Amino acid sequence: MIRPREGLGLRNGYHSPQLNVEVRLNTNESPFELPEGFYRRLGEVTSKLALNRYPDRSYRQVKEALAEQCSVEPEMVFAANGSNEVIQSICLAYGGHGRRAMVIEPTYAMHSQIARHCGLEVELVYREHPRSLEFAEFERNLFSSNPDIVFLCSPNNPTGELLDQKIIELAISADDQAVVLDQAYVDFAAKPWEYISAQNVLQSRTYSKAFALAGLRFGYLVASSEVVDVLEEVVLPYHLDSMKQAAVLCAIEFAPQAEESHAEIIFQREELIKELNALDVEAYPSDANFILIDFGEVDANSLWNGLIEKSVLVRNCSGWPGLNNHLRVTVGNARENQRFIEALAELLR
Repeated sequence: MIRPREGLGLRNGYHSPQLNVEVRLNTNESPFELPEGFYRRLGEVTSKLALNRYPDRSYRQVKEALAEQCSVEPEMVFAANGSNEVIQSICLAYGGHGRRAMVIEPTYAMHSQIARHCGLEVELVYREHPRSLEFAEFERNLFSSNPDIVFLCSPNNPTGELLDQKIIELAISADDQAVVLDQAYVDFAAKPWEYISAQNVLQSRTYSKAFALAGLRFGYLVASSEVVDVLEEVVLPYHLDSMKQAAVLCAIEFAPQAEESHAEIIFQREELIKELNALDVEAYPSDANFILIDFGEVDANSLWNGLIEKSVLVRNCSGWPGLNNHLRVTVGNARENQRFIEALAELLR
């Protein structure tokens, strides 16, 4: 048997169940189809591609289109196959053996997992309360661990809240640390996205959530041109294929129509929170397209299995630090949300 390198067997992979259910609300996908005309336009563009040739290695058109969307220069944009590959590229470029990453739990599991796979030591900081990170607590841990990379998720997954701006500013103040600001869900937040000009900030975003392109696997990052140059050195040649580049450009063309769905998701989110609280459970406020629910003494594992029996799939968060008996539900369309509420209400009786 060929032996893998040491340590891989000690790490659990990132697994979100893909089950054959009628209502799937576990992976924070958009419940809405792509805008009308998108697929027709995509067909027109891709029919002209020369697939016998390698793609544009510099993905220049994609960079220019994203830069215009974010009001930055093209040289400040790095793109990859999903935001996970963006995170991996950061860890390859700024991590390695003898370096340390700081992760605030509970949060997106891939931050620590990818960091470890890239040879970083991971310093886990556990909040006193899952949904609040105290400034003094963060400051103490930041300076005691002296990390090379700081991962901050805002809005945070799975808890849904925006980070306090003072915490972000404190992390940035140590300019020899790479501050990775994972903003996968920022399009659903009350505060709009804005570029942070500090040289050590790397703002990661994705097209999987707000732009309904989870099946495409496309993520990008906005950072200084110096950081982008370094990241380009660690990705494989031609890492963005021609079909993906064409699809992203089409998605950007249709961005205004796609953004119309954001308001509907936010509306559905607030309605869903009201209905959940009426069931005498604690549904936390959210700036994302999902809601974290605290069931107190009620066994979330039993609820999760019961929902599956009713053909509704949500995310069981009981394995996350500090989130015993918590479930996370993606905000679906009105029909999906109602199916979830009805199924949950029956289980809670």
